[in-house]
Amino acid sequence: MKRLLQRKSPLVAIIAVLSALLCISLVSGCSHTVDVETVHDLVHDTIPGPAFVRFVAMLNNSKTSGIVHLTMTSPQNTDLFTDVNPEMRKQFIPIPHDSSILLYAGYFFGTGSPKIDSVTIPKLQPYSLTTIALFRTTDLSDPNRIFAVFADDSVRKLLAPKDSWYIRRINNLPDYPQPSPSVNLYIDDINSQALFKEDKTGLPSPVNYREIRNYVLMPAGSHQIFVRSESDVSQSFSASQQFIQGQFYTLRLTGLKADGTAQLAVDPE
Repeated sequence: MKRLLQRKSPLVAIIAVLSALLCISLVSGCSHTVDVETVHDLVHDTIPGPAFVRFVAMLNNSKTSGIVHLTMTSPQNTDLFTDVNPEMRKQFIPIPHDSSILLYAGYFFGTGSPKIDSVTIPKLQPYSLTTIALFRTTDLSDPNRIFAVFADDSVRKLLAPKDSWYIRRINNLPDYPQPSPSVNLYIDDINSQALFKEDKTGLPSPVNYREIRNYVLMPAGSHQIFVRSESDVSQSFSASQQFIQGQFYTLRLTGLKADGTAQLAVDPE
């Protein structure tokens, strides 16, 4: 399918292929993904087209499966729209941009108790790119429901400059630091300047719990990344990796510090 979309064919053929994808998605409930390179070929068209979405599951469910199963029509629908994994994936799903979509989510929590909830995707801009992170709500009356956070991925339409790469942060650590769980990134030196800053003031801008921070450019090469609170250097999380020029990466801080499951993961997209 990727070859069909990337072929240098007339615009009518491209729209026809996308229409077929959307029809299959909405009728059968099974989505068809496209790579972000395919989206690059489509965003410059003048005819309004679909929106593109992807999902990441952030349920902090280490005792059972962290996968969320999304279906359409009803919770009992066995036709899968998509599986949502805890890792950030590269592929996007084309959906109609001019109408909202209701999806039903099936997942597990605790030691394996099943749960069903719903996620509504609102109207989106044509050819927009959106990541939908599925967190757990902090509602004490029902703490295991899904809380969806939408992030604009328009930066993914760009090409990183030579010798550079993009990184973004998702903070899903609810209990560090206390009482306000927010952290920042530090590159190669835990005492270096914070990576995420306010655009206007240049002051550090920590990433709060259940927040997705947009992409930031970094020089390619081997780096050690530290994640910590801005006030406490004694406790941190780190990851070392060779970061390839032109690539996009998502850094996920997940788990619970209290039970020792907190970890930092790097997802190449």
